[in-house]
Amino acid sequence: MKQITLLTALLLLALIQTTEAQSLTPSVVASSGGFSNSANGSLSYTTGEMTMVKTFTNGSNTLTQGFQQPDSVVVIGLLDPAKPEGNVALYPVPASTQLWFAYQFEKPGRVEVTLFDMRGAQIDFTYSTQSSGAKEAQALNCEALAAGTYLLRVAFTAEGDNRPGVITKQFQVIH
Repeated sequence: MKQITLLTALLLLALIQTTEAQSLTPSVVASSGGFSNSANGSLSYTTGEMTMVKTFTNGSNTLTQGFQQPDSVVVIGLLDPAKPEGNVALYPVPASTQLWFAYQFEKPGRVEVTLFDMRGAQIDFTYSTQSSGAKEAQALNCEALAAGTYLLRVAFTAEGDNRPGVITKQFQVIH
């Protein structure tokens, strides 16, 4: 029994000594994309990226399925839209035929309302108006919407400001 254990240990040691790691320069097959580098970091992106459906081998190189992956992940920070000073209310929730959205912001400015489904697809509804700062309400016809969960995005840009603040509210439609 000791001879089998000793022989196994020697074989493992010999295998470890002869094993070599492979190194490939990352590459991707895509219809378009780009790379940008600056003192603050780098950005690499692809569009129309394809995955291979087969593994290809050429000598010591192997190409397998996958998507573009970073060498290391470092998140410096993302620019989130600021929350505007104001309120947005939805009623009744859940809605069946009609949803009211009411808003009031502390300053006058531009209000733009868009509607999204939970996949992030924009629904054919937009509302845009100049707000005086007083409380305002608007109806949304829900009869054409399928039963489900939706997101109402209210973007407010105060007069004299060029960056909108965003409030997003979730609601359900039931029939």
